[in-house]
Amino acid sequence: MIEAIAAERSAPLVRVGHDFLYSAQSHSLDGQSLLLWLREEQPKMDEYILKEGHSSWQPLRVSIPLLGYHQVQNAATGICDSGGSQTTWDQNQ
Repeated sequence: MIEAIAAERSAPLVRVGHDFLYSAQSHSLDGQSLLLWLREEQPKMDEYILKEGHSSWQPLRVSIPLLGYHQVQNAATGICDSGGSQTTWDQNQ
């Protein structure tokens, strides 16, 4: 239903977990971090994982002061929604 309404209104649809992917990275009592990348960047992410982070390409790394996996999901949704029309991430945003 959401997809139909977005199409009807010619509105962009951002699908976290489909168009934009994320992974919880680390956590402590002070907060947690997550990685974000575009679906098209999955081959680069695969290489990043295989090389244990020693790659020329880096996913967007975000730190949040909130705890719980649902906060990782919320952060990914908010960040992807705010940059949904970008084709590449600006690491300085």
